[in-house]
Amino acid sequence: MVRFVHRLGLLVLAYVTRQTSRTTASQSTNNAKLLLLCGGGLLQGGESPLLTVASQYQDTHLMMAINALKQATTSLLLPSLNSVGVRSELILLALPAVLGQAIDPMAQLMETAYIGRLGALELASAGIGMSIFNIVSKIFNIPLLSIATSFVAEDISRSATKHPSSGKLELTSVSSALILAAGIGIMEALALFLGSGLFLQLMGVSPVSPMYRPAKLFLSLRALGAPANVIMLAVQGIFRGFKDTKTPVLYIGLGNLSAVALLPLLIYGFQLGITGAAISTVVSQWHAVGKNSFNSVNYDHWYINGCFRQGPTAMAAHQICLQVWLAVSLLADALAVSAQALIASSYAILDYKRVQKIAMFALQIGVFSGLALAIGLYASFGNIARLFTSDPEVLMVVKSCALFVCASQPINALAFIFDGLHYGVSDFDYVAQATIVVGVMSSLVLLWAPSVFGLAGVWAGLTTLMGLRMAAGVLRNRLHQCQEALFFCDLSEILTVCVTFLSFS
Repeated sequence: MVRFVHRLGLLVLAYVTRQTSRTTASQSTNNAKLLLLCGGGLLQGGESPLLTVASQYQDTHLMMAINALKQATTSLLLPSLNSVGVRSELILLALPAVLGQAIDPMAQLMETAYIGRLGALELASAGIGMSIFNIVSKIFNIPLLSIATSFVAEDISRSATKHPSSGKLELTSVSSALILAAGIGIMEALALFLGSGLFLQLMGVSPVSPMYRPAKLFLSLRALGAPANVIMLAVQGIFRGFKDTKTPVLYIGLGNLSAVALLPLLIYGFQLGITGAAISTVVSQWHAVGKNSFNSVNYDHWYINGCFRQGPTAMAAHQICLQVWLAVSLLADALAVSAQALIASSYAILDYKRVQKIAMFALQIGVFSGLALAIGLYASFGNIARLFTSDPEVLMVVKSCALFVCASQPINALAFIFDGLHYGVSDFDYVAQATIVVGVMSSLVLLWAPSVFGLAGVWAGLTTLMGLRMAAGVLRNRLHQCQEALFFCDLSEILTVCVTFLSFS
């Protein structure tokens, strides 16, 4: 039920934030309707009948609205908004984002490899601490990141329209995101530090377990970096709203470089074990904040409770599979966040045709990249697992989950991209409500599968979750098609990409 709790946090934050912009959203909806009413005259360059009526009644506000809509309608016909321009801009944003998204998971893979050499118990204990940290922190972190990206992009577009000549930008969303991030970070740190023992027991690790003491110390130390982590995510979301995915790459690298240097020194040189790993991560997070840097998003660890209850060997195997899964899956998420920034800025100025083109192209690339990742990962998964551990029991359990890790990549890609598209148009309500339903259905799988299939059952539940998330995105897309609304993506084109890719494979 972790993802269920995560999306409940999204729902709370979305409702609070959207109340402040409800008036603006209502105006955007009314302007869209007005554009349809004015359609013929505006597109043909003539004077709209509504404009004539507004002039007769001296309705200044209506005249200003119609003139603004006329300019927006004319801009739809500019050559810069063709398909080639949309694709180029999306690719230019996505490529740096891919690198930025890959740096942090690669650093975590290295951390997992160092800890894995200490033994299965150490790897399992660290995995428990990492999982609880992400479960608690991501209740608000991911919604904050997504909302910051969308609202900053919308603020920029609206402010540029309001002050086209002065270049002045009124971005209240930036200060709001930073203040909210600082407050959330402090609360997360206190909860994790003071409640580390309680969280471990809730996840099925009793005080008599050999994993309890090292995991509690690891989690308590990691809690000290929670405020830095939240602030970095908020700043990263702000830069995404500015359509700047290049600058975060440099600072993400600087932040993680210190961790990579400290890991072997503290783990092996000072013989601190997983405690040294926790210290190196916290130091790198605060070092990154000091350099105005950012941190990549780590998605929630779903269904961890089932792994904890199966012992250190299963937990160690799960940690290896999870880190590999995150590293490759977040590459697709880089495309989603790039599409989100483009869609949010276009949606704010009612440029729905551009939104359609961005959505369609992002989904096509998502299918192609997901299939490529699945094939490449399946061919090399055995060798990758041996980089983290030489324990034959752990490797045997890892092998049982390899198929789920590989086969879920195309599903993950589409699920992440659909989320990015929904966030781009501020469709937070649907995402939250759909994920509650998805979480309940996936949890039903978890109640049965692990007791029969072991760790493979846990990964079957995770794959079910991602499949249902993708299905929720497809369903929303089909509803938009029926209403002739925003995305209007022909899913047959996406299937054509799949067939073409498989024919060349």
